[in-house]
Amino acid sequence: MRINRWVWNSKVLRRAFSIATLLALVLALLPPWSVFAIPQMGHYFYGDVTMGGVQAPAGTTLTAKIKGTTLEFSTVVDSNGHFGYSPNDFSVPGDDPDTPEREGAHAGDLIEFYIAGQLARVKKIGGTDPLPSGVWRYDYPWYSGETTVLQVDLELPTIGLSVEKVVTEPASGPATVGETVAFQVTVA
Repeated sequence: MRINRWVWNSKVLRRAFSIATLLALVLALLPPWSVFAIPQMGHYFYGDVTMGGVQAPAGTTLTAKIKGTTLEFSTVVDSNGHFGYSPNDFSVPGDDPDTPEREGAHAGDLIEFYIAGQLARVKKIGGTDPLPSGVWRYDYPWYSGETTVLQVDLELPTIGLSVEKVVTEPASGPATVGETVAFQVTVA
């Protein structure tokens, strides 16, 4: 009885050893990147878009560019001046380490936001990433798997205008109430 049990145990052990050896061989033949590579999650952004502090019109293009690369990702502003709200989620994807091409951001990359092709400033309003809220900046760090609420604003140039001389009577005669008066302003 004892001998039969030993024979059975040796058959089971041989079979287990064979399966373990085969599994080790298969794992050894797999390329290491397929075993260890984990695709990075994107960084989701949503919030408000303004131009000079005024709500951007619906359909305005908002583009996020990964600084130092040619990669860019775009969305459009909705009728409430918002971007990235469901169903139009907006994210800058992470790079896929399984490919030689670069398709997305790496940890530490900076993202620049453009409104209608012009570099805009951004201010974090809320979110899960570690950067403090309420500070205007011209780029934003990319964090894998984070969600950030931003205000994106295109600063518009201001034109200073001063009146140096008040003309009470134009050369062609005084203006009457309701008459259109034309001014010519030269911006240098």
